[in-house]
This record gives sequence, structure tokens and C-alpha cells, in this order.
Amino acid sequence: MATMAVEDETSTARIRAFEVICSFPDGISESELKVNCRGQNDRQQSSSDNESNIDAIWKYRTSTNSSLFNGTKFRFKNVQVHNASSPPMLNLGVTDYKSFLGTNCAPNWQQLDPSNMASPLGNAAIVETEDERVVLLKRSGNVGEAPHTVVMPGGHPEPEMVGIRTIDDWKKKERNADSEEQRNADSDDDGFNDDICGELWDSMVREVVEETGIPREALGEALCIGFTRRVQNYRPDIIFFIKCTLSSDEVHRLYAEGPEHKSESTDLITMDRVEFMKQVIKTDSINMPGCHRGGVELYCRFFAQGRE
Repeated sequence: MATMAVEDETSTARIRAFEVICSFPDGISESELKVNCRGQNDRQQSSSDNESNIDAIWKYRTSTNSSLFNGTKFRFKNVQVHNASSPPMLNLGVTDYKSFLGTNCAPNWQQLDPSNMASPLGNAAIVETEDERVVLLKRSGNVGEAPHTVVMPGGHPEPEMVGIRTIDDWKKKERNADSEEQRNADSDDDGFNDDICGELWDSMVREVVEETGIPREALGEALCIGFTRRVQNYRPDIIFFIKCTLSSDEVHRLYAEGPEHKSESTDLITMDRVEFMKQVIKTDSINMPGCHRGGVELYCRFFAQGRE
């Protein structure tokens, strides 16, 4: 039986290339970002061959990795930054993990137009310990993308947390939103988008807790420092900075006790923050995917603003 060729994402240095979408060097809080989540921001279907390819890739990937499961994700369209007096607007749609593996991570991803890609919004956090070290994780081989790389804690904000468990849920909500009565109930849409913004922040803290074992009460306020994209696979991330009140030794101890999502990583590493920035950006000596390397570039800009 023929096997499908799936691109080995760790086989080339291209995985480390990144672009900064936008930067907030002072950091912004939840109240300083606006969200617009609508169906017009969803992935546009392409040819029938490409749509069939999504199903074929999913079948292959799940047959070789039983831990993969499908779920809804927020699709990143863009961030609009107008001026200092107007909050940035994050435009989102809804997609799923299956479509991500079948478009952004497909062997032919470079032949697809960005509008045909799932491009789910990921998240990652620069977590700084009390003794000024940055918390990193070595990804296991049992993950859907970028196995065996060094990353910051992260994952995805989840539409399920705001009531969108399936694509059918999303389509139903959009049909209701397009009805006359819903158009007249602006506060309902505003409340939904506010809930999504809250999930962007809450999911980031949740990922740190679940992947490292650091308790929520030991984490300070999460500040968004910008958005990045990994060039390979056109992979977007929202990046946060979070100060931790624990020492690096205490963080290592908690990880050794076993965080909830321990299977996603094989080791926790802490690095002096200045050495970390040097090794990731200046010497490129750490095998880190571009969406996270871009996050380190944002951290350098944040750090340069005088954050001590």
C-alpha cells in the first residue's frame, strides 16, 4: 500500500524563518485589543483536488499518530493597527485542526493561496522566572507539528470555550448573526467578541499551567507583545510576556512532578534571558520554529523598552 509523503518539518532550517506581523513593544492588556470574528474571515475552499487532499492527509496523519484529534480553532486573517489612539483589531474566523494539517502543513502548501489555508492562530508565552530565566520546552515526537524542537509554552485559544465546538456550531451562529433580529442586537456580537478576547488571554495562561506545572497564582498579568508568522507553513502566533514569581529551580521541580500535558514535551529548560535572546536571534543556535523565534524578536523589542 502506498504511503503519503508528508513534509518533515524539522528537516530544514526553513522552519526557523519568521516574519513579524505587528509589534507592541510596551505590551498590551486584554482591554486594549479588539476582536472581530465573522464567517467572512473563514478559509475559502479551493479546487476539489485540494479539498480531497485535506481528507487524505488527515486519514494518513491519524493512522500514524493516534493522539491527534480534530477540533475547532480560530482562523487568523489579519491584525489592523491604525494609530496609537485606536486599539488594534484582530480579525478572526473559525477553522479546524484537520484543515490546518491538510493545508498549511500539506506537502503542497506553497502552491496554496493564503485565503485557502486554515492558518489557525497559535499562542506562545515568554515566561520569565523570578531569577530572570526564560522557560522553554523540548517538544516530543508525539505532536502534530514541529516535533523535537525547542519552544516556549503554547498551543491555541479554543473556540470550544466560547461555545463553538464544531464547524456546524459556527455555521449555525453565523446564520443567526445574518438574520434581521441578530443584526439589530449589536450587543450580542460585541459580547461574543469580548468572550473571544478573554479566551485569547485565558488560554495562554492555561497552556503555561498545563505544560509546565506552574500554578496560575504564580503567574503575573499576561501582556500581548505582538503577532508573528512562521514562513514555512504560513503559521501565525499571538505572543505574550508573563512574569513568574517562582525561581527556575522551583519551576524545574514542578515540571518533574508531572504537568497535565507532560506527554507533549520531553524536557523543560530554563535559560538566562540575555543569553536566550542571543542564542535564538543572533546566533540561531537553538532549533526553534519560526513562529516562536519571531516571538523572541518581539521579546527583544519589549526588553529594549526598559523591562527589567
